Amino acid sequence: MVRKMLKRSALFALTVVLLVASMALAACGKSDEEIIREGLTSEFNQLKDTSSEEFSKISSQIQRTLDQQGIKIEGFMETWLEGFDYSIDSIQVDGSQATAKMTISAKQFGPILDQVVAEVQSSGQQYDTIEAATTAISELLAERLASAQPSTTTVEVACSKIDNTWQISSNVTDEIVMPALYGESKYA
Repeated sequence: MVRKMLKRSALFALTVVLLVASMALAACGKSDEEIIREGLTSEFNQLKDTSSEEFSKISSQIQRTLDQQGIKIEGFMETWLEGFDYSIDSIQVDGSQATAKMTISAKQFGPILDQVVAEVQSSGQQYDTIEAATTAISELLAERLASAQPSTTTVEVACSKIDNTWQISSNVTDEIVMPALYGESKYA
């Protein structure tokens, strides 16, 4: 239950952060490549700027969800996204279609969650209350998340030019963000 809640919270927050990425990318007098690069940069920089208003809103939403489940991880989003980086490696434009190849470096939450679940299960530790169990899991998850190293993922972002405006046509959350930030998990 906790694993599914954490994944849903992460999916929700990342969907909100990058929902704007599906909005139009437009600028006068710039090449198609420049317009696409600027749009992607604007969207992905939101994940890097932990002082932005948007980041604060999303971080607060995730923290409230975690708190409701008894999971206490102070600064969860900041810790998770510590070391997050990206590069736009290339943009290929073919008429009204384009593909941007990106490299994303991020801590992958899925393998961290797998590690924590395996450690808790193999410990044989018995807890008197749900609160005691969630506190122990919270502490272990926070430790593993803080010490995790970013992994690198290569993604492709599809864009389409509709009515002379470039739009991201990829499913941003499922095809771009989640593979890079969540990774694979036995419990997903």
